[in-house]
Amino acid sequence: MPQSEGNASMEPLGKEPRGILVKLARHYGYCMGVELAIKKALETAAQTGRVWTDGPIIHNNEVVEKLRGHGIEKLRSDADLRPGDTVLIRAHGVPRRRLLQLEEKGVRIVDATCPHVKRAQEIISRYTGEGYKGLVIGDPEHAEIKGILGHAHGECIVVRDIEDVGKVDGDEAPFVVICQTTFSIFEIDRIFAALPLDPERDRIVKTVCRATQDRQEAARELAAQVDAVLVVGGFHSANTNRLAGICREINPRTYHIETADDITPEMLRDVDSVGITAGASTPDWIICRVVSRLKEV
Repeated sequence: MPQSEGNASMEPLGKEPRGILVKLARHYGYCMGVELAIKKALETAAQTGRVWTDGPIIHNNEVVEKLRGHGIEKLRSDADLRPGDTVLIRAHGVPRRRLLQLEEKGVRIVDATCPHVKRAQEIISRYTGEGYKGLVIGDPEHAEIKGILGHAHGECIVVRDIEDVGKVDGDEAPFVVICQTTFSIFEIDRIFAALPLDPERDRIVKTVCRATQDRQEAARELAAQVDAVLVVGGFHSANTNRLAGICREINPRTYHIETADDITPEMLRDVDSVGITAGASTPDWIICRVVSRLKEV
């Protein structure tokens, strides 16, 4: 059975009748932050009977349905809240003002913000409070970045790609620089090389978490070793889409699938080896189903 942090030796997991070799990336699947959020949600639901999550707790439809069976459901509107209800802050975190809004509702708040995201929030809060200008590398539309910006004191610049580097004036006030914890490490390196930063003046903290780095490096390595790659994870999962993009740069026969049912014969046409990696919102049992399906196709 796959283990998301196990030792994937790149040996065949099994062969289907045509002899396809199935290989797993060295690192894939659930990360610590997601596991922590789900664990807190289940423990809290066992005590209270129902838990609202402020946004989707995980970008994986099958997992969301299973959690709903435990009384864990995404909050649709604050109008649904009653004093005493329980609201769980997901791993992405939220802006400071959102916490205040929930407190005013008289609800119990369970904070499941990923520790790595929490650290990024604390860094941006501390240094912008001391007069530094915030410079955040990441996707401005991602919930994590919105949450981080909501902890800043003063103006911040968000740089998504090389094209955004032009927004940064090196003559402005000293910068505190942090990164979205799940952003592409390869894109971050390209952006850092182009930014007009002064290491002696600016505070530069690469806040990408180790799990993200391990999964992205392993995905790139895997993509170069197989004929096709299956990247397993929710279609709305930013980190899964990023893994697919990294693999596709190396191997054009990269397919983003959500479940084993998404595998088609065309994906495996003239393929002797298939690599599998998975996003941080993908549990091992979904990956196991993908491996089993490959043996059946």
